[in-house]
Amino acid sequence: MRVNESIQETRRVIEYSKQGVEVQCAHCKALNFIPVRLDEENNFTCDTCNKPNAVYIDITIAQSATGINKESLSVGSYVKDKEAAIKEISDKE
Repeated sequence: MRVNESIQETRRVIEYSKQGVEVQCAHCKALNFIPVRLDEENNFTCDTCNKPNAVYIDITIAQSATGINKESLSVGSYVKDKEAAIKEISDKE
């Protein structure tokens, strides 16, 4: 019986870690790890001060983008490009 309870508790912790977040208490600023759900209100009582807190979730939508080629970026190429730009501006003046 205890083994089954332990397995269920372990599964619950794993699920919380997938859908949880560490937040500061609005009252005492202590960190609390809480589960987050999109289908119900997200309220919690602080583990430190025992005061109630409400959690509001803001979802932001953005366009997907491809990453830049990091191999082509280097300090050396940046410095060379900067020097070339400075020389070109100086030549025009």
